[in-house]
Amino acid sequence: MNGPQIPSEAVCVTATCCGTRVWLVRDRDRWLMFAGSRAAGGRRRDFASPFLEHAMRTAEFWYGASANGWCAEEGTKENHAKTA
Repeated sequence: MNGPQIPSEAVCVTATCCGTRVWLVRDRDRWLMFAGSRAAGGRRRDFASPFLEHAMRTAEFWYGASANGWCAEEGTKENHAKTA
């Protein structure tokens, strides 16, 4: 889990893990995982974590190491809610 420091106010964190784009999206007090697409069909319904670091480790376990590290996507909570 390399890359820049993730700000605590981040609402979406993303990485490419062995060719699969993964998004971790904050939903109140938990992080949801999307793989391959931010559309509803891309959401991993079998996973939610209250801890970002745990979500990142799980994504790398399931999909492989992140190619260029994890980074926060820019935008507001409202923008991410519309695209999630």
